[in-house]
Order: sequence, then C-alpha cells, then structure tokens
Amino acid sequence: MAARKADMVKIWLDGAGGLMPKVPPEVYSAVIDEAHKNDLRVAAHIYDLDDAKAIVRAGVDVIAHGVRDKPVDAEFIDMMKARSVWYISTIVLDYTGYVFAEQPSWTREPFLQRALHPAVRAQFDDPAYRERTLALPATAKNRAAVTTNKQNLKALHDAGVRLGFGSDSGVGLRIPGVAEHLELALMVEAGLTPMQAITNATSNAAALLKLGDRGVWPPASLPIWWSSRAIQLPTSAIRGRFTRSGIAASRRRDRSRRSRPESAATIGASSTLNARINLQRSTAVGLRIRDPTSDLIGRQKDPAGPRS
Repeated sequence: MAARKADMVKIWLDGAGGLMPKVPPEVYSAVIDEAHKNDLRVAAHIYDLDDAKAIVRAGVDVIAHGVRDKPVDAEFIDMMKARSVWYISTIVLDYTGYVFAEQPSWTREPFLQRALHPAVRAQFDDPAYRERTLALPATAKNRAAVTTNKQNLKALHDAGVRLGFGSDSGVGLRIPGVAEHLELALMVEAGLTPMQAITNATSNAAALLKLGDRGVWPPASLPIWWSSRAIQLPTSAIRGRFTRSGIAASRRRDRSRRSRPESAATIGASSTLNARINLQRSTAVGLRIRDPTSDLIGRQKDPAGPRS
C-alpha cells in the first residue's frame, strides 16, 4: 500500500452483532505497527467502546464511526486526547437503516429524488418495504445506536476530542450528497451548533486528511451560491446571502458592497438548523454551498488562489 502511495490503512474491528469474527488484537496491532513504519496512518471501523479503547491503546490514528454500544467514559476521552486520535461519528450510518421507511417530509424533496436510482425510489415508495423495515429487530438497534452515537459525539466534542466528518456514503442507503447533509443535521441534533458541525466537515476534515490547501477559504473569499428556495432536508438546507453587520443585504441594490471584506455569509436553514451563521473575516471557515437548482450570481476571487 505504501508503494501505491496510499494515505491511510483502514481496519475493520466490528463483529456485526456476532455475525462475523473480529480481527484479533495481535493482528491489528501488527497492522498498525507496520503501517506506521511505512508512514501510513491507520483508521479503525468500530462499534463497541471496549474495541475502541483497545485499538486506541494499540496506536490507531482515527476512530471511524462512533461508539454506539454504550456511553463513552473518562478513560476513553483521556486516551483519545492524550494520543490526539481523530473521531468520526458517522451517525448517518445507522440512521439511514430506517429513516427512509419512515418517509419524513424531506424525502419528497427534489434534491433527494433526483439523487435516487429509479429502483431505489420505487423501493422507498413500496408500503411493504416500509412496513417490513420498521418491524425489523435491526431497526430498534439502529435507533438506539443513533441515540447513543449522538450523546457520545456531544460528550467528546465538549471534552475537546478532535472531531472529523464522514458519511459512509455510497454504501447501503447512504446516498452520496444527501448523506453528508443528513450527517450535518444529526450533528446539530446531537447538540453541536451549526457552525461547529460545518467546521467538522470543512477545516477539521481537511486537517484529518492533512490537506493543507483545503477546508478553509482566505478571508473575504467566500463563494455564495444563490437559491430561490431552501432545500427542506433536516440539514443545512442552505440558501446563501450576504449580510453586513448581521443585516441581510438586498439582492437588488448595492451590489458593489458585496465584495467588501467585512461581509459575512448567512445560511438560511431548515428548522433543524434554525440559526444564522455569520462567517466573519476573523473566523472564516471554508464552505462551498450549492443548491443544484440555483445559479451562481456572484463570486469574489482571490488572485493568489486558495490558501491554507
């Protein structure tokens, strides 16, 4: 893998509810040691707290997917911080196991409908699928996992553990593009602010991946993508507009002021992200907000190009 210029090795440490054997400690410890000798970092797919603790002791760099069997404790928090291990909650992983069978109103949004394969769309519309899914024992487990994952994310955030962002999209019903919006919403439901969730998905995610030229835009170099309506997902359902001193600027007048460095971006959100986020010059966090139905009407460019 090192010869092929891989950036990271991922270990699967999850027995899938007893359906498969777990990788034994002597094996994953050897993988971690060899990876580090070759300057490769290691991420671990986990589910249980005990496994997460064990693989952190073994030297893993990233916990991929949250602890979902029980609340995290002080020992786990302390070892994550002491070793600077990254944590990716991926709450959406279990959430998508049942949410489409529930058919909340946002599942009818064009944003989602356009992303679905016709066969998947038909599956979601099938009453038999919805009834069968909601009756599965796995659905009750997934609901409990989502609740525990949210609680653990908030505890780790409050304790100062390094948080990244991931959606597991492309697998199962984690629909690319949609899954990321859902993960943002779930982070907010867990108790993070919209800005904290967005920071996890932008600058923190870039730092985890060691992509110094990504995740943060230079001051006053924020592209704004206009939309005539918010996308009603329980997420960033985003509509961009300029503000000056927290007051929305008119779209029809004073266009020259849009390029001023003190301008901020306001995110018009759905009820879940019912908050205004001002990205001031001093706290610029990288965003590229795009509603697929919108047109780009204004963009301020930095002649020097992106900077870290």
